[in-house]
Amino acid sequence: MLNLNVNSKCVAKCKAKYLENIQIPNETTPASNRAAKIERQSQRQSQAGMAGSLGVQDIERVVIAAVRAALQGVAPPVQSTYATVSTPAVPSASGTSNFATTVTSLRSGEHTLISKEDIEGLLLLGTTLSEVASILRISRPTLYKLMRVYNIRRTKCCNLSDEELDATICEIKAEHPHVGEVMLNGHLRARNIVVQRRRLRDSVQRVDGAGVESRRTTTIQRRVYTVPCPNYIWHIDGNHKLIRWKLVVHGAMDGYSRMLTFLQCSNNNRAETVMNHFSSAISKHGRPLHIRTDHGGENVQVWEDMSMHRGEHSVLTGSSVHNQRIERFNRDLNRNCSHVFAPIFYELESMEALNVDNDTDLFSLHYVYIPRINRTIDEYKSAFNNHSISSEGNRTPVQLFTLDRHLLLLNYPESAAEERTVDSVSTPLAHYSFCPLNQQDLQELVVTVNPLENDGNKGKTLYHRVQEFVLHKIVNM
Repeated sequence: MLNLNVNSKCVAKCKAKYLENIQIPNETTPASNRAAKIERQSQRQSQAGMAGSLGVQDIERVVIAAVRAALQGVAPPVQSTYATVSTPAVPSASGTSNFATTVTSLRSGEHTLISKEDIEGLLLLGTTLSEVASILRISRPTLYKLMRVYNIRRTKCCNLSDEELDATICEIKAEHPHVGEVMLNGHLRARNIVVQRRRLRDSVQRVDGAGVESRRTTTIQRRVYTVPCPNYIWHIDGNHKLIRWKLVVHGAMDGYSRMLTFLQCSNNNRAETVMNHFSSAISKHGRPLHIRTDHGGENVQVWEDMSMHRGEHSVLTGSSVHNQRIERFNRDLNRNCSHVFAPIFYELESMEALNVDNDTDLFSLHYVYIPRINRTIDEYKSAFNNHSISSEGNRTPVQLFTLDRHLLLLNYPESAAEERTVDSVSTPLAHYSFCPLNQQDLQELVVTVNPLENDGNKGKTLYHRVQEFVLHKIVNM
């Protein structure tokens, strides 16, 4: 019978014993034990091959299952299996403590005894029912059946009154006065006390309100981001806050100086569009040594271009949390751009003047507002590139990029010859994914309606004029 209520020393000994048993046999291993250890080695290799295709949680569950098997004194399983309930065993005369249920594996046909103590011991650890089922190598429906057989009732939260909870927290605070909400929750769980987060926060406010305010004023010590020189790395990302209206803002920022090398709003998220912005920026500021992007397909052509000119090592891809320069800038971009135009678009929808599923409405919207958004972006880009940075001696991004360009030539002289190497750049003046007008009518629209004109209504009057123009042309076709 498995008993999971063991101390940490016992678990450590069992883990050590398990790891010792799976070591590869050396030349001094006795011949009688060599065959068994070679077999365990092959099992271990097959398990490692399986782990390569599993996620982190799955690997952790396999390890937990192996430790559980070591505690039982049996060989560790090669892979995690699920089981269904067979027939319950007859309870012994000593009571339900020795009562166990036989389960049969769906894959290997093995029989395993799962007792009431097995399930209760895992639940005491605070694991979820899904995790309990994975550790016991059974399915969740099978676990539910076993819990009904054993009459195990699980309540997530304890029935503590506010006074009892406050007293417990006061007791913890007396020994650990500087712990916050997260660590307090850990202390409570260590005492098998589980309460709702809302109740815990309210109790902390009642018991230690002054401590809560003092912890709020503590600034987070962040790591220092360092880049050796300008044009060493560019951070590229797309902002999709206006994607509802088929609008995407693509931007790139120099990692050293924080200077925005390009920032442009487009009506698509194609790789050609990003490549055009990137090539235009190279012609102005030179080619960077490296770029960092996410895994988005819109960056494919930029990857290929950088790999051809700088080598495969020049392309760095990863999750957005590691693209910190441009990701932090997205917050400011949202506040100064997306939050300005999104209310206008929602207002047009509420007036039933704009339907996001109507291509003609989207054409009218893009004709008027893409130039206006880009004007706002250009103004903000200029302001951002010329704002002082306190951590850099109040120098601006333009100053840092321009005055420290010699650092790139000193550290990487081979990059000077190809710094401004750029392929042909094709940047059309206007590109619409859908245009209901022919070329002649489109030229007439350009002459008739200036999208940057100040209509005194945030562009909504111009939008209606474009709608009427397009409708008139479509009717008279």
